[in-house]
Amino acid sequence: MTNTVGSPITTVRTAFRPAEHGFPFPNCFPCGTPVWTFRTPFGRVPIGDAGKGLCGGMVFAARDYQLAGRPVPRNPEAPGLHAYLARRLWHSFGVPWGVTRIYQWMTRPDAAPGYPAGTVPYLTAKREWPKVRAALDRGEPVPLMLIKTDSRNPWDMGLNHQVLATGYDAAGEAGDVALQIYDPNYPIGGPGDEDVTLRFDVGECAGRRVVHSREGDSVRGFFANRYTPVRPPR
Repeated sequence: MTNTVGSPITTVRTAFRPAEHGFPFPNCFPCGTPVWTFRTPFGRVPIGDAGKGLCGGMVFAARDYQLAGRPVPRNPEAPGLHAYLARRLWHSFGVPWGVTRIYQWMTRPDAAPGYPAGTVPYLTAKREWPKVRAALDRGEPVPLMLIKTDSRNPWDMGLNHQVLATGYDAAGEAGDVALQIYDPNYPIGGPGDEDVTLRFDVGECAGRRVVHSREGDSVRGFFANRYTPVRPPR
């Protein structure tokens, strides 16, 4: 990890490199492919649609492979990979409390005159970012749940997204932050590819969105997702 504090900009990078440790293929799978398949006395029952993405599974799995010191599979159809990504996707939801937290966040407002502490931007900048920063300072990448939808419909929870924070550039304790991430929607194929970042201002968070370097202001905010490593299959 590199930590430079001798200038107004603090730069921190963990050992996770998206071009090296992230999956080389995007979070894009054939529509209609079940995420999970459960056996019942009446036969197999398909659940979910992988065409909507396996982002949480890819984020958790990429971190698993890095911790295990093994390269990620290069082929999305590698034997056993889909089942492993599906299992890690389930873990990333943190059922039941993790799902409850996602729903609570997506129903919070972006701005609330008189009560900013209950808004998504405030919680992102003042509560979650310090946790993420502390972990990155220790050299630990952090899975993030990106809140992208504003809805009270629980079926819209799938419209949110998961990424892995791998480093940051910060202007002081309460200034502009460029958060380096591995986003499975945008795999980095080589050193010439542009890194993916999330940019926000810790000091000006009232009603402000997080700017995704590939998508603009598509992100309302984020929180750190709980991660427990699992040994990836061979």
